[in-house]
Amino acid sequence: MYFSVGYVELPVLVMQPYSKTNTTYLYTPSSQRPAWSAVQSITVYSAIQTIQTSLVIYVLALLSFIGWMLMTVFGGIGLVALPIDLIGDWYNRPRPIDLKQFAEKKLQLKKRCEELIQVGKETRDKFRGRPNRFKERRFTNKYKKMILDLEDELQVLNICYKRNQINPLIPWLQLFGGLGAAVIT
Repeated sequence: MYFSVGYVELPVLVMQPYSKTNTTYLYTPSSQRPAWSAVQSITVYSAIQTIQTSLVIYVLALLSFIGWMLMTVFGGIGLVALPIDLIGDWYNRPRPIDLKQFAEKKLQLKKRCEELIQVGKETRDKFRGRPNRFKERRFTNKYKKMILDLEDELQVLNICYKRNQINPLIPWLQLFGGLGAAVIT
């Protein structure tokens, strides 16, 4: 890959003066300046100069490019959050369960659901008597979160019971991806 893309194309501006004597002056910082009174016109054009880089410069540029790409990925989602989330997903991965465990956990979820329904009815009656918008909104948000958590637990429980829907490679890829991201960050 180095031999195919190890070149740098630099845009340059070429200024070529034409003098009365048709001599071209080349000015460098160590040379003596030409007599500008002898210059009749200056031709200016742009060109591309191609230079082959050394292997060290190429590797540094490639690593810099890869670093910027990783920074765009990790910078937007948080450098610390991704490894922690991936390792947490591996730790909390759904594990296959049998029918007896499925029935027990489903009864527990049913009991929690009935408790949430009861709490919702009691609170609705409480706020109907003396309305307080701030407390009611705060309770409603907490109540919605509890219901969503219960729905998530039921979804995970159903996945755990249906063994053929669990792909065993995904949690392990999350673990190794999380460890790799932790090393990078």
